[in-house]
Amino acid sequence: AGTSIIGNDIGTLDGASNIGKDGVRILFSNNSVIQSNKIENTKTVGTGIYSLFNDGIIIGGVGVENTVNNVGHDGIKVQGGSDAQVLGNFITNVGRAGVSFYQTTNATASGVTQIENSKLWGIWSARNNGLTIENVNINGTTVNEGIYSFDDANLLVGTAVISNTKGTGIYVEYAKTSTESPSVT
Repeated sequence: AGTSIIGNDIGTLDGASNIGKDGVRILFSNNSVIQSNKIENTKTVGTGIYSLFNDGIIIGGVGVENTVNNVGHDGIKVQGGSDAQVLGNFITNVGRAGVSFYQTTNATASGVTQIENSKLWGIWSARNNGLTIENVNINGTTVNEGIYSFDDANLLVGTAVISNTKGTGIYVEYAKTSTESPSVT
């Protein structure tokens, strides 16, 4: 087993923007879990939970959801790594995307993840292979799409409930098939 980050209150005491960067940032820590945390009030560059290059990470879960509110950047961001699971989290009032995935393999966002009031996207993804987005509720984007996918291979989007977006509900651009790989820059 990897690192466990469970049951913490981060940025909840003093109000607006009292966390200078990310609520939780975890790097190169395979098979870790981040559950039952309350994360609020990060500054403009701050993400609620930021996972970089972690294989097998679990963020949330039934009965152990994370709550992320009033963050300057993404609610939850997963970059690199394989088999990441973002399950049943509550995300509100974010500056960019509720959940974002970049260059992951076989990642999942599911389990009735609630995303409300994202500035740009409910879920943003780019250059992933085997990303599954299902059983998510997205309500409110002030600029762009509910779900935006760019250059992903083998994407599955199912049972999503999307409402009150300024742009398209689900927007997929440059999708790849199982015989193609996402571009790497």
